[in-house]
Amino acid sequence: MKTNSLESLLQSNISGNFNPEMSITEDRQQQIDKSVLKAWICAGIPFETIDNPFVIDMFKILNNGYNPPSQNTLSGCILLKSNNK
Repeated sequence: MKTNSLESLLQSNISGNFNPEMSITEDRQQQIDKSVLKAWICAGIPFETIDNPFVIDMFKILNNGYNPPSQNTLSGCILLKSNNK
């Protein structure tokens, strides 16, 4: 019978897959913004949640170069741009 070591039982940390020091391009910023918009809408997350300091902190931990949109930006121009395509 194969025994599992403690290391194999531990869940990996998602932030370990990202470089928090890396800056991102404007195209990448827009790509992530679109993905955030889709996630927010599909999950039924209120737009004001994006301004929560813990949510902002989560995005910064994943990639310090990413600046999450504000509630107004997410529900305004990003939503309008996605509807126009």
